Amino acid sequence: MSNDRKNKFVSIGYGNVVNSDRVLAVLSVSGHAAQRRLKIAEEQGKLIDGTCGRKTRAIIVLDQDGCVLTTGLNAQTLTDRLNGENTDDE
Repeated sequence: MSNDRKNKFVSIGYGNVVNSDRVLAVLSVSGHAAQRRLKIAEEQGKLIDGTCGRKTRAIIVLDQDGCVLTTGLNAQTLTDRLNGENTDDE
């Protein structure tokens, strides 16, 4: 990560944010790959719950030791936010 620029944080809903430079993938929770990734992350103690008690709709795979972050927002909304598009879904 370059020291000459600021980190860009993106809202993932419910008052939570993620450093966009650390995001490797955004997956819909309905897919088999996402379900496997969730299970592995939970078993390894690398699952971070960002849903605030709501239904998990997408997961964010981070570049730091395979950590996985759950969120109540859908994958398309998260992708739009990471791409800098303005979305007000929360």
